[in-house]
Amino acid sequence: MTATTERTLTDRELMTTGFQVLVDTFGNVNAERFITLAIREPEDYTLWREKNMYVGESLHEVAERARASGKRLREQLGITA
Repeated sequence: MTATTERTLTDRELMTTGFQVLVDTFGNVNAERFITLAIREPEDYTLWREKNMYVGESLHEVAERARASGKRLREQLGITA
């Protein structure tokens, strides 16, 4: 799927799918905890992500993980493009 053919999710679809991913990954209780922590945390998430995520990973590894994640999301949403 290219950027020109990618469908933008509605806010409702994004919230529903995002929460389902959290529940599938962490379970109900930890998904709720994650949301609570994200809301309560005063730090800028973008800055936190830059300092803490992908540390020690190559660009290739990050890109491969992003592709796999996109594929799973498209499959969940039934997007075949």
